Amino acid sequence: MKNHSLKQFIEDQILKILSVLAAIFLWFYVVNSEPVTFTQSLAIEIEAPVGKAVNGLSSNEVELEVRGARAFLNEYQEKSGSLILDLTKTKRDKTDYRLSAKDLNLPFGIELIAIKPKVLKVSFDRMIKKEVPINISKIGNLKSELEFSLEKIRPKKVMISGPVSAMRKVATLSTVDLDINELSGNEILELSLKKPANYISFEDEPKVVYEYSIRAKRANFNLKNINITFISKDKNYSSSTKLVSVDVFAPDDIKIRKSDIKIFAEIPDSQKSKLKVRLRAELPTDVHLLQINPPFIDIEKSNRR
Repeated sequence: MKNHSLKQFIEDQILKILSVLAAIFLWFYVVNSEPVTFTQSLAIEIEAPVGKAVNGLSSNEVELEVRGARAFLNEYQEKSGSLILDLTKTKRDKTDYRLSAKDLNLPFGIELIAIKPKVLKVSFDRMIKKEVPINISKIGNLKSELEFSLEKIRPKKVMISGPVSAMRKVATLSTVDLDINELSGNEILELSLKKPANYISFEDEPKVVYEYSIRAKRANFNLKNINITFISKDKNYSSSTKLVSVDVFAPDDIKIRKSDIKIFAEIPDSQKSKLKVRLRAELPTDVHLLQINPPFIDIEKSNRR
């Protein structure tokens, strides 16, 4: 029995030793395998001194040539991002910064062969912050028979920061282009802001909410006695009217029926016994609303349950 246990122990130790030797052999194989050269470009980010902002940079990116075993390079490629340079202790407003391998934090097994440019010319200016208005960048035109009846932007302003020399040139910021030729009816859109000029950044980049309504300038159809669809959790209410008329504009080749027009009254969940509710219309494609008659209705709630 003892001999069997001793034999099992020896076999286990031999397996462990073989595993370690195999790992060491694999390690030496990876390290000493034919090195591979890899070229990449990294965006440059500068950490400026307190109260300062970058005002000039001779190059916005750096090109690296590195060499190493393929396994190490694969891992390096997955982790590499932008090149962040800490210049927070720089005293002068202009400096020539010489790039080296220590700025790159290269992992074990990766060797720097070349870097371009070797020297970065960096300048700083006093940093300021300010709020600027947001402008909706519109392209195209509404159809001649249409016009905006409502336009709202939230937020109306955005806080930006940057070097004083660049900030003096910024009066407004624009959203990405919005093709208004494609708009109709009413909608709420979420728009991004265009990237500010060089060296200017958002303090907190907002998503711009743009709400609009489009109506016809004139009507060529009048439809009467259209039923209102009431939307409410509470059924104990009465309405000043249940029928409306609408004035709409539609191309000559479109025939409109009363059943094509949907009018909704959305009654809010309110404690008030008397409410004034704006009516909402849903229209077929290419049909545009001029007005609903009446645009509001009076709702009176009862206390019956």
